Amino acid sequence: MEEKFLKEIEAEFKLEFLYENDNYRLVGLPFYNEALKKQEFTQAFDEILRSRFVERTKKVEKSDLFFSDLVSDEDMAKKNKYSTYLPVYSLQAVATAFSEEQKPDLLGWKKINAKKKFDKHMFVAQVVGHSMEPIIPDGSPCIFRFGQGGSRNGRVVLVESRQVTDPETNQKFTIKRYQSEKEKVEGGQWRHKKIVLSPDNKAFKDIVLENVSEDDFKVVAEFICVV
Repeated sequence: MEEKFLKEIEAEFKLEFLYENDNYRLVGLPFYNEALKKQEFTQAFDEILRSRFVERTKKVEKSDLFFSDLVSDEDMAKKNKYSTYLPVYSLQAVATAFSEEQKPDLLGWKKINAKKKFDKHMFVAQVVGHSMEPIIPDGSPCIFRFGQGGSRNGRVVLVESRQVTDPETNQKFTIKRYQSEKEKVEGGQWRHKKIVLSPDNKAFKDIVLENVSEDDFKVVAEFICVV
């Protein structure tokens, strides 16, 4: 029905370029008074693009500034490790290294001014994407703790799985709120009957996994806080 309607419009009316700049081209039908409204539309659209660009630029600058003073492992005093400084990794390096049972490549050490007691299982990484907003804004540096076992239901975690594809990064790891249903299998073992990975931002959908084996799914780390 909708496709037929659009084809009828296309056949009867001439499509026009309503607006064009270096980055965007809007194509549509002349449903407004061009003489009176086109300039008003152009100004409003330019303002929207400008504000979005400024907002995104500020986020990038803030992130770059945060990671601009990392201390290399060679120059890092041992006494400051995990007391006032935490190691910084990329989430991809952490997830990949975990799946391969290796140590992730260290980007450096960052001084953290937070009223928290650190331990050797903690690290800092930048989170990119909107799916966990508002709790984790896009581009935020965050503190994580490597998985220590126990129940994670209701917690925000970094998971790695061959069955997962993050909708924003297309990577085999994601950060979501975790919920699991387990069932007993032969030999007294347990398996995940269903795992639900939920975004806090409801513009995104849940990732649902069923009958998941331990080899196919790993909780790599737990989200602690945004720095």
